[in-house]
Amino acid sequence: MASEQRVTRQVTPSKKLVVRFGRGRLGGTTYLDALAQRAMQAGREVILVDADVRNPSLSKLYPNARVPAGGSPEEFAEMMAEVLGELADYPGPVSLLVDIGGGQDRAMAEFIRDLNLVGFCDESGVQAVAAYMLGPHPDDLAHALSVRDAGLLDGGDTILVLSEAVVKRGQTPETAFAPLRREPAFIAWVEDGALPVPVRNLACLEKVRGLGLGLGDAMAGKRSDGGKPLGPVERFQIRDWFRGFEARHTEAEALDLLP
Repeated sequence: MASEQRVTRQVTPSKKLVVRFGRGRLGGTTYLDALAQRAMQAGREVILVDADVRNPSLSKLYPNARVPAGGSPEEFAEMMAEVLGELADYPGPVSLLVDIGGGQDRAMAEFIRDLNLVGFCDESGVQAVAAYMLGPHPDDLAHALSVRDAGLLDGGDTILVLSEAVVKRGQTPETAFAPLRREPAFIAWVEDGALPVPVRNLACLEKVRGLGLGLGDAMAGKRSDGGKPLGPVERFQIRDWFRGFEARHTEAEALDLLP
């Protein structure tokens, strides 16, 4: 079934909605940062939404990211309706990247109850993609399945991001994720069309975040206020990480889902 879905995906819409789900500290913000940089470096417009008002992360890297006025479902719905309208009306290639943090899954569910989101995307020529962040811990898969089963972006495309950044020292990513890949629920999800993509650890990420910069600015040698830019070694590490990022999405036949 999964192979049929991959074969029949022929046209890549120029407009995309990518929503990141998952527990905290699994590299979700870094993943969206990479997607944003990929699009911007290719000259494609990006709209960023940081939906977690209690623990904002994406908006710290991108001050122009949209943030709900408050933490209520009504405020979340108002902001989402506004940015989805912009996405639908935008004349050229554009992607809306939404970072759903802790506690906002419920707000997203309440919003979707009033809007057939995937249906809206289909009618507006937008490709809807759910990106679930997964570590090797069983609770990561359990959380992702609970979000999926709530019907969030039901009917859209799905990427299962296997975050190697949380693999413990002394373990290889292959060994760490082997139990997850053997889980019947994971296997069934993949057979139903979800695309698993391992994403490497970026060794210099802590230095990048210490500068308060996105990956693109850090890679370009920019500096934060009063700080030093990354050196040649760290800038190479980011470039090499991006090459691996592209290669692994290509191997998983998921590259056409990205902005």
